[in-house]
Amino acid sequence: MSAVDAGPAARPGMLRLHRLRHYAAETWIMLAGIAAMCAGLAVFIALPLYAMLSKSFEGEDGGFVGLANYREYVASAGLVQSIGNSLTIAILTTLIASTLAFVF
Repeated sequence: MSAVDAGPAARPGMLRLHRLRHYAAETWIMLAGIAAMCAGLAVFIALPLYAMLSKSFEGEDGGFVGLANYREYVASAGLVQSIGNSLTIAILTTLIASTLAFVF
């Protein structure tokens, strides 16, 4: 018996398609809702990130300056201070959250 004569069991792709046809309408609605929520989440995360990233390549007048802003930031003394501030907040947040989690 060849793979063509064996029916859907011999063709895994066709078997999956065959199973998809038998889902109830509620399942399709649920899957569409999950897909819509995932798409919305991706959009609401991607759009603000794109806006911030695009602004980082602009000068004060709104013109494109390329990587000049990044070169200026890396050369500034504020970089060390901002890294220190970020680490301080991260450590404090970890300590507070771990303490509260242990108490609860």
